[in-house]
Amino acid sequence: MLRAARPTPSHAKASPDGHTLLVTTFALAVIPSLQKQSFDPLKDFAPITEIATIPLMLVVHPSLPVHDVKEFIAYSKTQQRGLDYATSGPGTSTHLAAEMFRVMTGANLVHVPFKGNAEVLNALLGGHVKVHFALTASTLQHVRSGALRALAVTTNKRIPELPDVPTIAELGYPDYEISSWQGVFAPV
Repeated sequence: MLRAARPTPSHAKASPDGHTLLVTTFALAVIPSLQKQSFDPLKDFAPITEIATIPLMLVVHPSLPVHDVKEFIAYSKTQQRGLDYATSGPGTSTHLAAEMFRVMTGANLVHVPFKGNAEVLNALLGGHVKVHFALTASTLQHVRSGALRALAVTTNKRIPELPDVPTIAELGYPDYEISSWQGVFAPV
């Protein structure tokens, strides 16, 4: 049986029969640091393979008066209570990408967690939040249409779909690199 989900105790205790697999995301590696679990993802699951790496990009609503990362950082510092950024939830790749950016650049950012990517995109496209470290797969069409503005990508190389959008690393933060991933695991 192939299960695509956040790992749970029932996944961890499944019979290691070679027929039960878990397809999951970046969350598997992050869960233990965020909340106590009744299982240990590192001990209870055996990695089989990575099936996808998903680049992220720093996108803003077009009403935000910034056109590059330098302007974005400077603008965030002028916001007394900080500039709100949306994520698809605490501990997600979008959250960690934004926090890593905040720490490395000194940008004045405030986390606004949503329950998932669909809610984030609705709020972002509607202008209710102005900033998101987005999964390229779900946001690229909105950048191409002009509904969102991409300031940078989070990978160490530019992505072919947006060759004119720089990486955060090449903009003066050489140690910045993050992407999301999905993988297949089996119970040990």
